[in-house]
Amino acid sequence: MTDDLSALEKLAWNFSLIQIFGYKFDHIKLCVLGERGTGKTTLLHFIQSNSVPTNNSQTALTEKQKSFPRKIQDKLYDFKESVDVPGDKAFYNDWKESCETANWIVYLFRADEIMHNDERACNRMESDMSFISDILDRRKKKPEKILLIGTHCDCDSEYDLHKKISYQDQLGFVDKG
Repeated sequence: MTDDLSALEKLAWNFSLIQIFGYKFDHIKLCVLGERGTGKTTLLHFIQSNSVPTNNSQTALTEKQKSFPRKIQDKLYDFKESVDVPGDKAFYNDWKESCETANWIVYLFRADEIMHNDERACNRMESDMSFISDILDRRKKKPEKILLIGTHCDCDSEYDLHKKISYQDQLGFVDKG
């Protein structure tokens, strides 16, 4: 079951996808990683179906996603087989396998927790970044893009008070092309 997004919401999501994927790439083998509850399955589901799932159950087991075409505005993208990997550290071997073959790696993190220096969240992100870095150091061919995306910004108690302050600025957003 999925939420019906308004036309404006779909436009915003699709615009975000275009900003992420751009018009340069036709074939994308996506690897989406991050701690449990950061939105990995939601992102993959939206990319595939243009809808957001209403159930927020966490992924318990690694699930292979078949290849699919996805038209975003006027551009057709060919998404290769991807894997929906649970965020628990017990699945680091699945993370490794997914990272080794992806040409796009996306890491999702809870921006609301990182912004408030939540010790557990910061330690976990540091551990994940170290693990991913080790994998990438051993790869012969590096991925085309590595993206870090902060989620749950609206869960920050100060979000409504500081909408004018960009989370990109607060988190130190870097665009390396």
